[in-house]
Amino acid sequence: MERKRCCVDRMAVFALIAGVLGTSAPAGAGIALPPPYYDIHELRQLERTYGPLDANYPDGSWGYDISNSGAVGAYTDWVDNPRPEGMPPNFPWPDAVFTIKAARWSDEHGDTTLPNASEPIHNPWGVPIDAGSTGAFGIDDSGTACGGSIRETAHELGGGYTTYTYSIVPTVWDTANPPDATDLDLPEGYVGGVANGISGSNVVGVLTHKTGSSDPNTAYGYTAFRHGGAYSYLDPLAGYDNSVARRVNSEGYTVGFCSTGMLPGGGKFTLWGPDSGAAYDLGPGAGDAFDINDAKAGTVLVGMKDGEAFMLTPQDPNGDGELVFYVDVDPEDPCNNANACIDMLGCLQADDVSAAYGINNHGWVVGASGDTTQYGGIVDGRACLWEPGSDTPVDLNTLIDPGLGWELVSANAINDRGCIVGNGYLDGKPRGFVICVPEPASAALFGAAALGWLRRRKRGHSRMA
Repeated sequence: MERKRCCVDRMAVFALIAGVLGTSAPAGAGIALPPPYYDIHELRQLERTYGPLDANYPDGSWGYDISNSGAVGAYTDWVDNPRPEGMPPNFPWPDAVFTIKAARWSDEHGDTTLPNASEPIHNPWGVPIDAGSTGAFGIDDSGTACGGSIRETAHELGGGYTTYTYSIVPTVWDTANPPDATDLDLPEGYVGGVANGISGSNVVGVLTHKTGSSDPNTAYGYTAFRHGGAYSYLDPLAGYDNSVARRVNSEGYTVGFCSTGMLPGGGKFTLWGPDSGAAYDLGPGAGDAFDINDAKAGTVLVGMKDGEAFMLTPQDPNGDGELVFYVDVDPEDPCNNANACIDMLGCLQADDVSAAYGINNHGWVVGASGDTTQYGGIVDGRACLWEPGSDTPVDLNTLIDPGLGWELVSANAINDRGCIVGNGYLDGKPRGFVICVPEPASAALFGAAALGWLRRRKRGHSRMA
């Protein structure tokens, strides 16, 4: 079958808050398969209280980000749900309730559940339960993680009765085991939010507020933020109503997207500067910027543009350190001295769309390729890797033993050791994974450092334990 390029007229639909959650194609040039395959590690569910009690709820785990100190994500659990005092014994009452818990998997800091910043959490009848936080979406090289956790508000009804309401707030977890959680207090006028990325003292994400509109598509608005001790708001580009920040690098450059309405259809990939937080117009096209690496290694950002994975490299035309991020539309010279350089990264064979979700400081890119986009990502696609300088993605499914029962659908981040975190299915159940894929010529760079992930683990398939 003839290989198809990604359709440039296919519009992506983009995620509002956090990073997203086949057949195989031949591996791209430059990736040599060691005999027999690379190791893959399951991000296991921690602190399991019950087995799955209801087939209507997913029994799974998800991996969202990885640094040189560990991976973060979320997993499902069932927790005790004690019967309220005084409730008639014949009143139906479930012994357990379903929850999602944030997690950090790390050889350095231990595998641990990341708690809510405020505990305990009560169910609506006032019974304390071990409710989980919503998920961890970012981790830096120190092991500090960020995401969202539940904040509970009690409402006294009189007569000794209390009811509770809940909101999700941006949260940071330190490197202790067990970790301490700090929620970033919501500014006045905002009703929720989540932290998507962290680098040193900078945390980035999105806050939500009510707009007063009766239209469900515009009832809530979204504002990107950067927090380095206090909130700084990252305004959308002109002509857009909402902004969402996904990742930040060590210099403070922040990437994400701008949109209108509740769903970010027709969204715009965006970068915000490190000082004033001014939004950069990156040039024509619709899409999302998912990640940015560190300026010390040559700043590069990646994402999806008009349905295809891209990599954008800013230029310094005057040699004064003032980077230019705008991409010229001149097809004859898309990467000249006065403009940023954009590389379209292509799709796997027979696919129509692709997205680049992560890049490390050595230029290795990971993402997904497939046929359909939804909420900013590829739906049930194939996890991909692009080596530096290549526009031919490698299907990660071709790099692991097919007899292990894995289907890898999304590669979400890659660290400088060549270890990739992502999401897939193991024997049909959703599972996060880590796979370390050093390219042979880069073994000195990736190979030895990656052994930290392989300590205590068997060859082939193992659990992150």
